[in-house]
Amino acid sequence: MKKIVFVITLLTIATQGIAQSTTYRQNLKQEISHLVVSGNCIVRLEKDTSNWISYTGAAPNDKERLVIIEGNKLTTTAAANDMTLHVGTTASTSNAHYTLTFDISDNALVLYDGKVHTTGHTTIDGYDSTNKKSATQPSKKKYDESHRIHNDFFFGYNQWLTGNGLINDPIKAMFGNDLGWQISYSFYMDDHIAAGVGAELHANLYQFLQPNVAFSSLQNTPTMNYFDTPAGGGTWTSIINTVSVDLPMHFTFYPNAHKHTFNLRLELIPQFTFFSTHSRSYNFQQNEEEVVTTYTKDIPVNRFQLKTRLTFNYGLLGAYLEAGLTPLFKDLIINDRSAIDPYHFAFGLRVNLFNLLTD
Repeated sequence: MKKIVFVITLLTIATQGIAQSTTYRQNLKQEISHLVVSGNCIVRLEKDTSNWISYTGAAPNDKERLVIIEGNKLTTTAAANDMTLHVGTTASTSNAHYTLTFDISDNALVLYDGKVHTTGHTTIDGYDSTNKKSATQPSKKKYDESHRIHNDFFFGYNQWLTGNGLINDPIKAMFGNDLGWQISYSFYMDDHIAAGVGAELHANLYQFLQPNVAFSSLQNTPTMNYFDTPAGGGTWTSIINTVSVDLPMHFTFYPNAHKHTFNLRLELIPQFTFFSTHSRSYNFQQNEEEVVTTYTKDIPVNRFQLKTRLTFNYGLLGAYLEAGLTPLFKDLIINDRSAIDPYHFAFGLRVNLFNLLTD
C-alpha cells in the first residue's frame, strides 16, 4: 500500500513538473537589434528567418509583461527576473549597415553566437562575429554592385564666368539649360569613403538677351563682328550649344558609417566636346508683322575642358555646384568689351535612381 502511495505521489509531482515547463512563444512583427537586459535575466539571442520571443515555464500572468518592445529595442522587466528568454531575430551582422547592441546591468547575461556578454554596453558593428579576427581586426564590410553602381541625372542652371570674375550679362536663365546623365562605379568602398570613375553625356545651352558677337580669327587679325545688326529696333536672342562626353572621377565621403543616405561627392571631370554651335535670332516688326531672322555659325570651342563638381546628396535627391577649371573659348569679345577666357558655372538638382537600392 505504501509503495502504491509513493508511486502515485511521484507521478503527481512529475505531472506538475511537466505542466510547469510549457514553452510559450510569440511572433514579432519587427526585428530585434537592441537588447536592454537587467536583473538576473538571461536572454539567448539567435539568428533566424523570423522574429519571435519565447520562454519555458509556468503560464504567464496576463497582468505582467516580461518585456517591452519599442521599435527594434527589447527591454526586460522585473517580471522576467530569474528567467531565461529566447529571442529570434532576422537582424544579421553580416549586413554591412546593421548593428547589434546589448545594454546589460546587474547579473543579467546575453548569449549570442557562442559568446557570453555581461554587464556593460556592447556593439557588434556590421561584422560577422563568427570571424575569429573580428574581436581585434574586423574584416571589411562587403559592398555589392547595388552599392557601387550609380545612375545619376543632373538638371540645372548654367552661366559663364569671365576671367576677371564678372558674370556675362544679361543672361536668360532657364532651368534645364544644364543637363547630364552619368553612369559611375566605385572601385573602392568602405564605411566612409568611395572612389571610382564613370561616363557622362553632358549638354549645355547658354542663352543671352544680347548678341555675343565676335571671336578672334585664326590669323590673329583684329576681332570683328560676323553678324551685323539689322536696321531698325528689335531684340536679340543669342544661344550657344555644346554637347560633350565626360569621364568623371569621383570621391565620396559618408559621414555615417552605417547609413549612407547623406553623403558628399567631389568629382574631377575631363570633358570632350564633340558638338558646338552659336545661333542668334533677331526679332523686329515690319509692316505690322513680326519678322525673325536667325544666324547660325560653328564656333571654335575648345575640344578638351576640365571642370569640377561638388554634390550634396540625401537619399534619392541631391544638389550640385559645378565650375570649369579651364576656359570654354579663347579670345572672346562680348558686347565690345574684352572678356578673355570665359569659364563654365552651373548649379541644380541631382537625381540618383540607384540610391533606393543602396540604403
